[in-house]
Amino acid sequence: MPKVISHHIRHDGYSQIQQPYVLLRLISTFLLMVTTSSRAPRSLDEALLEDMFPPVGKICQEKMVASNGAGNQSYTTKIDFNFTSTMNTSEWHEESAAHEKDVFLVEMSHIEPDLNPNRTWSIRFGKGGNIYSFIGAYGDAVSLTDEAMPPQAQSHSPWMDEVWQAVAVNLELNDPAEHKRNFIHQAGTYMLDDLEKPFFSPTLALHCAGEKHQCSFGSWGQQAHVPTTFNSSIFYYTRFTDCGE
Repeated sequence: MPKVISHHIRHDGYSQIQQPYVLLRLISTFLLMVTTSSRAPRSLDEALLEDMFPPVGKICQEKMVASNGAGNQSYTTKIDFNFTSTMNTSEWHEESAAHEKDVFLVEMSHIEPDLNPNRTWSIRFGKGGNIYSFIGAYGDAVSLTDEAMPPQAQSHSPWMDEVWQAVAVNLELNDPAEHKRNFIHQAGTYMLDDLEKPFFSPTLALHCAGEKHQCSFGSWGQQAHVPTTFNSSIFYYTRFTDCGE
């Protein structure tokens, strides 16, 4: 596969962020042309993602079967691509709250048949396929629901640091003493280099299926510290499954 370079080097030696959608689609089209399957037709994103992952783990499969088996109350995994603010519950920092509509990609919610608030939760995924919000029944006695994530009070990194994400560090290239930081974040880049708003890692592929209780993502990780002379050559693949608890 051709090497994907995530930054274009400017004349001053620093970088500008570019998005690889055209290259990815060309690669995707080629992969589908050389791949045959006897299964039912799948979308391009589904084919790209699901072929990357192994089957769901045995423990999770057993829990899903038990939760949906005969005589048991089945649960529902709701997938919602429409953004609505959760500010009343999440209580995001005022400056960061304005950017939530930019980071939001999709919400996955676990819903019990009796709407039991003690077993209901919602997680929100950012553009990079990382979790940036988790609302569940672990609040205090006054409020049954609460936000697990910090309020994003760091003005230079809203939903870049204080989230659940993958981070890759090249220990040979990373040299903070020389102001050369090599951290490829799944979430995106810091609001440095005169960025007016956060640059979240581009979504390369996305497939969610409520009947399978799953969401899968492919994203292009970005160098967190900009400007930089380093490139970003990492694709992150993540899958989240609601096992029924």
